[in-house]
Amino acid sequence: MKVGSMFFLCLIMAGVLMIHIPVLASDKKAVLICVDQFENKAFNEKKQLPALKNDVQLLARVLAKNAYDVVVLESGSSRKPTHKNILQTLEDHNKRTLSHQTLLVYFTGHGKGKYLCPYDFNPSYETSGLELSKLVILVKTAGVGKKFLFLDACHSGAAIDGDAAKDAKDYAIDQNVLAKEADQEGFYIIASCRQDEQSFVDTQESPQLSYFSKYLIKGLEGAADGYGEGCRPDCIVQLPELHHFLEEKVSAEVAKEMPSRLSPSRQVTQRPHILATLSLDVELTRLTGCAPQKDPALMVMELQKQMEAMQQEMERLKIKPVERHNAKKKDSPEPDPGKIWTESVTGMEFVRVPGGSFMMGQSEKEKNWLVENFGKEDYEKYCKDEMPRHQVGLDGFWMGQHEVTRGQFKRFVDETNHHSDVEKEGAYIINKSTQWKWEKRKGFDWKKPGYDQDDYHPVVCVSWKDAKAFIQWLNKKSSHTFALPTEAQFEYAARAGTQTMRFWGKDDTLACEYANVADKGNNWSSSFSCDDGYFFTAPVGNYRPNPFGLYDMMGNAWEWCEDVYVDNAYLNHAKRNPLVTSGGSDRVYRGGSWNFDPRFLRAANRDRFWPEFTFSDLGFRLIRTD
Repeated sequence: MKVGSMFFLCLIMAGVLMIHIPVLASDKKAVLICVDQFENKAFNEKKQLPALKNDVQLLARVLAKNAYDVVVLESGSSRKPTHKNILQTLEDHNKRTLSHQTLLVYFTGHGKGKYLCPYDFNPSYETSGLELSKLVILVKTAGVGKKFLFLDACHSGAAIDGDAAKDAKDYAIDQNVLAKEADQEGFYIIASCRQDEQSFVDTQESPQLSYFSKYLIKGLEGAADGYGEGCRPDCIVQLPELHHFLEEKVSAEVAKEMPSRLSPSRQVTQRPHILATLSLDVELTRLTGCAPQKDPALMVMELQKQMEAMQQEMERLKIKPVERHNAKKKDSPEPDPGKIWTESVTGMEFVRVPGGSFMMGQSEKEKNWLVENFGKEDYEKYCKDEMPRHQVGLDGFWMGQHEVTRGQFKRFVDETNHHSDVEKEGAYIINKSTQWKWEKRKGFDWKKPGYDQDDYHPVVCVSWKDAKAFIQWLNKKSSHTFALPTEAQFEYAARAGTQTMRFWGKDDTLACEYANVADKGNNWSSSFSCDDGYFFTAPVGNYRPNPFGLYDMMGNAWEWCEDVYVDNAYLNHAKRNPLVTSGGSDRVYRGGSWNFDPRFLRAANRDRFWPEFTFSDLGFRLIRTD
């Protein structure tokens, strides 16, 4: 996996001590625009495309795994793909781009002539649409090295909605506009179909996906690597390979499946098309855990060289005795910071967090801010245990890139028939039925947390003991060992080389780019002044990562830690790799969640409860211990 550029952040502590910690940033940006519903009710009833939400969510996860910073505009969220929001998002990206970066823009929805249909499209006024040429120009003129525009929409026909034949010419994108624009080096337009063709949805798939997006996702995940004449598997998915893969797979499946759904006598075609000159060095994704396939001729040459070297060595040994010594075996080298390792049982990905030292806990400046904004009484009640600030050293470790998902936890439950106390006792939930107050309710658990989730959301309503049972199961199945992170590991990873209250800095309006928090979009009484697009949990990896390449280290779901909670633990912390194992019965959890305000969304914040305790905003992530 290609990790973005690395640099060293110099922290100056106590005016004397300087600590160097590698910080990672992504050079690949993606904006995904999904218009699956419309504000106009009559138009929405006729033209909504519910399957497209699945397309964009799966694509977002694939791109995030490949080091793309992903922003999603989706009709069903508060960050809606209106005409204004689409343009503003792309313009904001263009202001922050650099010449060596990559920008990928993906649109899925309807088109009408030379316009795309945004969420606020009015079918009575064609010009209420987003001019395709304007979108093309915004992407084309972005100040980055490579620009990709993926369009999954009918070019001369409508997506399947039960009235395709009637509307085929009304809801189409004019490819002539595209062809005129795809002439600039480094700019590539990838269309889901050709002139006079429709883009279809595979309604037999679960979840339903468009044919184009289904194979786009598979291709980027690695199925396209080495696809096509003259292409060889090299662990990098490049544009020509993806083009050959999409054109062959989509065309074949649509031709096979769609006639029976439309008319057996009708010839149906959908041929993805790239409107640009193809180049073999246009990289889209880089695969992890993959060994490139070498050219057979080169392999023979390498083998011959190895045999010649062996013969020379044998000749040398005939005239020179073998030197014997008791040299100590060198330790294996430290993995590179930011390296990704994939666990084979669950598919969970882990990021290498570099070792280093940091100042753990709350600063005096932070204390003053808390007291000023929330009062001394609340500070004494909730935040005093974050003191004193102290220096901690940590060895490097592997940390889960995301929280453990509901799907991963489900596999553990299915295999072990695990039953937790929450199934008998109930869980603490908060939603409209509880009048937005925490209440313990029977019948609620990780499968039913009081709001909708899918398998890609973080598992919640799990206790510390449930997390430990999951780890015990995984340790038996895997060749590696896993644990919950310590408090110190969690805060170090959450800070990611920074010393501000939150790793994204002092600007609270940026919170919703990096975290799922209590935000103004959901009318919390105390909130960040932005809108993150989700009321409850969001799919893991939905927001931008921190400088270590970790997602959701703040917000989305609180996360259990290994430590026993002691309010004055910091007075007795070990200077290196501290772990508190006695002194109380409660366990620590960290990171904040979807319904917590700026007071708690801080790297230094601590919370705790008994190990059987469950909340509908509390989950966990793992570290690898070997």
